[in-house]
Amino acid sequence: MRPQSRLIPIFLVVSLLFPAQPSLSADSRDANEVETLGIVVASHSATLGNGAASDGATLYNGDRLVTEPNGGLSLRSGDAMLYMTGSTQVTLHRTPSHNPAIKKALIRADVSAGSISFSLSPDQYFLVSVHGALIGPAAPMPTLGEITILDRKAFEIRARRGPLKIVRSEEHTSELQSHHD
Repeated sequence: MRPQSRLIPIFLVVSLLFPAQPSLSADSRDANEVETLGIVVASHSATLGNGAASDGATLYNGDRLVTEPNGGLSLRSGDAMLYMTGSTQVTLHRTPSHNPAIKKALIRADVSAGSISFSLSPDQYFLVSVHGALIGPAAPMPTLGEITILDRKAFEIRARRGPLKIVRSEEHTSELQSHHD
C-alpha cells in the first residue's frame, strides 16, 4: 500500500473518534438554552405542532398546543403550571420584559380558544395573553387563575388565589382580587 493511501483510513478513524465540534460562544449557548420554555407533564387527545403531544415533550418558542374536545394537557415551565381543557389552543412565546426591574425574558402563553387554569409562583416570569390583554400575578405571592374564551372579543377570568393583574394597554390596567384570599 502506498503511504498516501494509509493516511486516509487513519484520518477517518481520528475524525470519527474526535468529531469536530462547532465552537459555541457564551451568547449562542445562552440563546439555545433560552429557547426551551417548558415540558408537557400530561396529555390526552392533544397535539403539539403537527404531531401528537406526548408526556415529557420539550416545549420551545412558537410551539402551538391544541386539545381535542375530549382532551386535556398540562404543561410546566419552571414553577408555573398551565392546564388546558378540551378544545383549547395555546401558543408559547419567549418575550422580552418591558419592566426595567425584570432582567430576564418572560414566557407568554397566547390563548386563542378554550379554557385554561394556571398556577404561578411569585418569582415566575410567566404571563397569559388573551385577546391582546396580558394577565399575570399582581402581587409577589402564589397565584391561581382560570380563563375561558367566550368568543372572538370576550373572555372570562377568575382569580382563585392571589390577585391577578390585567393589562390591555399602557393606559388600561386593572386588578382582579380572588375571593379566597
